[in-house]
Amino acid sequence: MKPLALEDAVMILADCEIAIRNLCHRWRDHLERENLPSERPSFQAFLRWFEDEGYGRHIKYLETVGEIEAAEAWFEEELRSW
Repeated sequence: MKPLALEDAVMILADCEIAIRNLCHRWRDHLERENLPSERPSFQAFLRWFEDEGYGRHIKYLETVGEIEAAEAWFEEELRSW
């Protein structure tokens, strides 16, 4: 993995949280529009979509600061009522 660019490194945790929480709902909308199975939200499936859509800088930052578990907790909180 290449080093983070400066603009990625300065993203703060709060920015990541806001982005990931919002993107959880965008992902859910995507699944519904595409009629994709969605019986139980999968954090791993979300991460794949996240990377495919070009949002990977948020996750790369969280991995760098050791907060990937926080992203999964935000995901679970946002999609708890699914």
